[in-house]
Amino acid sequence: MSGSAFAVTHHAFSSGAGRTSDGNGSHASTLKSPSYTKSVSWQHYPWSETKAAYRCFSNDKVSANKIMTPHKENITERAQQFKRVLVLQDTTELNYSGQKEKQGVGPKKHKDERNLFLHPQLVISESGVCLGVYDDYQWFRDELKTSKNTRQEICNDLLHKKHVSEKETWRWVEGYNKATELARQCPDTHVLSISDREGDFYDLFERAAQTPGIKADWLVRMKFNNRATLNINGKRDHRLLHERIMEITPQQLVEFTIPDGRGQQARTLPDMLSSDAGPLSYPLIYSSKVMIISLFDSTVMPDKYRHNGK
Repeated sequence: MSGSAFAVTHHAFSSGAGRTSDGNGSHASTLKSPSYTKSVSWQHYPWSETKAAYRCFSNDKVSANKIMTPHKENITERAQQFKRVLVLQDTTELNYSGQKEKQGVGPKKHKDERNLFLHPQLVISESGVCLGVYDDYQWFRDELKTSKNTRQEICNDLLHKKHVSEKETWRWVEGYNKATELARQCPDTHVLSISDREGDFYDLFERAAQTPGIKADWLVRMKFNNRATLNINGKRDHRLLHERIMEITPQQLVEFTIPDGRGQQARTLPDMLSSDAGPLSYPLIYSSKVMIISLFDSTVMPDKYRHNGK
């Protein structure tokens, strides 16, 4: 195999009957949302309206929450039109090092850096229609960590003296909470929260498992493939998570197209999909185990296998 990506999810995909299908993308014209493909200066022509927009943004009474509230309401209305929506979360950073007077920013690796971290929740349909940014979790670091206090913080983390809510990792849990908030406003829509490998930690799994009532399902790209699993007797299995996944029989072959770039032409590659279920072995500090209902293995097969019909 040329490459393999693992993911875990706590719920199988549901049908979400009774909602508008977006399989062919023909629904896009029914969404009541303006186009935001143009800049503010073009969108608010003439100049007087452009100036008014920037004055609104710089007004101290205009907060991020007030700006996001109508967006969230519109996103909720749009999401209700679909059987299933995906809530994608990831982290990016905004560099304001050239703006020395700017407040609400902090260092990253050097004292002269001025960065703001942004962890948005982007809601899209299954066919890729963007429904909007549902949340924009933001933070900055107050001070640059020295090697000494970093070492002490590492020790505290290892001893679990610092709660997960005090760590930057908490942004992934908050992201799942926001997806659940959306799910409760759209009870007939299947909401799936999707995280990259940074979201692969037990606190997120436990929070999702213990959340009552209507909630979002989650899909996380696996980072730690050496996780221990439990057998049918509830005891620690001799197989690690990645070993268990590799034993899964492929169940479906799909193909996807990689666009041209980096000196390579556009090409179509086959992808073998497999799924299984099983509980994870939980850390000693946790009192409950999380049942992973679906384990997915997505393996891209080399071209030679595709040409041989394998």
